[in-house]
Amino acid sequence: MTPESVAGEATARRPGPVWYVVAVMSTMPLMGVLFGLAAVIGGLAMLRSGGRLILILGGLGLGGQTLVLSFVLHAAFK
Repeated sequence: MTPESVAGEATARRPGPVWYVVAVMSTMPLMGVLFGLAAVIGGLAMLRSGGRLILILGGLGLGGQTLVLSFVLHAAFK
């Protein structure tokens, strides 16, 4: 393989803006879990070609939801 073809393959797999929107939508309550899981899986799949930020955003969305919902449920059933 030539370096040009390798570079062409790497740029073809770069994450598009839709992945960033999905990752940010992972902060929505309840439905965001699906978007967060999709962002984490997509970020892992594109890790070598720039999916690290998508992975981080999806993980933060899932973690933030877990924290907020656990606080709400704890306060509701206290």
